[in-house]
Amino acid sequence: PLFVSEPTADDVRQGQIGDCYFPSAIAALVHSNPEVIKNMISQNEDKTYTVTFKQKNWGTGKYTDVRVNIDGDLWVRPFGGPLYGSAANSAELDKMELWFPLIEKAYASWKGSYDAIGNGGSSGKVFQECMGIDQYERDIMESKPTELFNNVKAAIDSGRPASLGTYGEDQESRYTNSGIYSDHSYSVLGYKLENGKQMLQLRNPWGESEPGNDGKNDGIFWIEASKAAHYFETFYSVEP
Repeated sequence: PLFVSEPTADDVRQGQIGDCYFPSAIAALVHSNPEVIKNMISQNEDKTYTVTFKQKNWGTGKYTDVRVNIDGDLWVRPFGGPLYGSAANSAELDKMELWFPLIEKAYASWKGSYDAIGNGGSSGKVFQECMGIDQYERDIMESKPTELFNNVKAAIDSGRPASLGTYGEDQESRYTNSGIYSDHSYSVLGYKLENGKQMLQLRNPWGESEPGNDGKNDGIFWIEASKAAHYFETFYSVEP
C-alpha cells in the first residue's frame, strides 16, 4: 500500500544511508502538512509512481514542477528488510507502507543516486523542494534559547515544518551521555510551556534512540529549549 490510513511522522524511518536531513525533513513536513505529502506522490495505471518536486528558477524566482517517475522496486538487505528508507508499520512486502521509501527513491533519482543524497545535506532545502517555498535557516545561539523557542512556536503555529541540526563530529564530546547524536538532524514536532519551562518535542529519524527512558524507544522526546540551544546548531524551516 502507498498509504495506510493517514501519513504521519511515525511512518518515517531512516535506512543505511547518511541522509538524516531527508527523513527528518519529510517527517516534519508530513507532521505539519500531510496534504503536501499526499499530493506529491501518485500511483500510475502501470504500477509505477510519480513524485513531484519543486525547482526554483533563480532568474525569475518562481518554482516549476519536477516530475520523477519510478517503479516500486526497493533495495533490500540480505534478510529481506529495506536497505534505505522504510516505513515503521511493517517490513513485509505486502504490508509495508511505501510512500516514504518511494519519495526517497525519487529524490535519489532526481539528484543522481542514493550516494549523491547520502553524504549530508540541508533539511531546509528538502522543505523548499517539496513545498515550492524558500527555505528559512537560522543559526542557534546557545545564549538565546527563547529565540529558538519562538522560532519553533512561529513555525508550528503557522503550519510550517521545522527541524534542528546538531554540530559536526568535531564537537562529539558535546553529546557525551546526552542521548543526542552529533552531525544529525531531528524533526520538530511541537512545543509547550510546562511549569514555566520552554519545551520542544523532537524526533530522531531513526524512529528509535532518544534521550530519557519513557519505555517507547520511538525516537520522540521532549527537551528544554535551553538544553536544545546547547546541543543544536541550526534551525530549518521555510519562509513565513
